[in-house]
Amino acid sequence: MKKNIAKNEDRYSPVLADFDKWMDKPAVRKAYEEREPAYAVLDACLAARKRAGMTQADVAHAMGTSRPAVARIESARPTHAPSIVTLQRYAAAVGCRLRIEMEPVRRASRRHSPVPA
Repeated sequence: MKKNIAKNEDRYSPVLADFDKWMDKPAVRKAYEEREPAYAVLDACLAARKRAGMTQADVAHAMGTSRPAVARIESARPTHAPSIVTLQRYAAAVGCRLRIEMEPVRRASRRHSPVPA
């Protein structure tokens, strides 16, 4: 099932080269930060598929779905958010397991201490 997908390896290089410049723009930074969880899912999916040496068609076959459905999972578009079950199926198809983490958000300094219970 392994295929040579190296031809797409540099596909995002022009975008990455300008990333820091774009992040200097407050509106771009805000929009990116709002979509950051979706981009993290996208990055994880693409990295896992690449490690598995699989194409979207390979993943679709392993999941029992279509290649366009896999493309939607990998799109990070705001109009499509895959369910946890779908992400578990994707992970299994590429030889992984899904793990979800929550991390504390750093907040600006608190002026008031929390109200005791």
